[in-house]
Amino acid sequence: MSQWTGNLTVLRERLEKVLGKKIAKLHEGLGELTLVVRAENYIEVATTLRDDKSLGFEQLIDLCGVDYSDYENATWEGPRFAVVSHLLSVSHNWRVRVRSFAPDDDMPVLKSVTVLWSAADWYEREAAEMLGIVFDGHPDPRPLLLRTRVGAAPLLRSTVLAARLAVPWPGSADGDDAGRGSRRRPQPPGVPDGWLQEEGA
Repeated sequence: MSQWTGNLTVLRERLEKVLGKKIAKLHEGLGELTLVVRAENYIEVATTLRDDKSLGFEQLIDLCGVDYSDYENATWEGPRFAVVSHLLSVSHNWRVRVRSFAPDDDMPVLKSVTVLWSAADWYEREAAEMLGIVFDGHPDPRPLLLRTRVGAAPLLRSTVLAARLAVPWPGSADGDDAGRGSRRRPQPPGVPDGWLQEEGA
């Protein structure tokens, strides 16, 4: 048995002992434990993961939002949106993946963990902007990447990623090309006919 596998066994035992019934699911995959917690326990469990000396997850490495609506090209059973965090314990040299699902698909809301790990600040802003997940208690929920957002969040699986306006390349109709007429512009795959509109149409 490798040292890392041994660490996973010890970590699993400690998580089960400390968190008990607050664990919705705990499973191993890709050499890492994934801890699933209910939304109502999310901030309490995160606090315990950081402050309990036997766990000691001092550092948040990454946080992202996930849209599971057609996960693995199949119908997903259960809540659509989740927040996934990757935590590191420097003192114990182990990691854990924490997943919590927002209970409402129409208005996904979870508590912000910026009060525990300041590194979550921009990660939560990105997830809010790209997927529409609201982080309750976030100190600065301004847009991070886009000036303005029109319509659905851009990384939702239901959002068609294509420009609504086909803008001609500067100089493409100059000189000899001006009298030849316009060529049909290619459309991205899966975009309905007539969805892209020429400028001024």
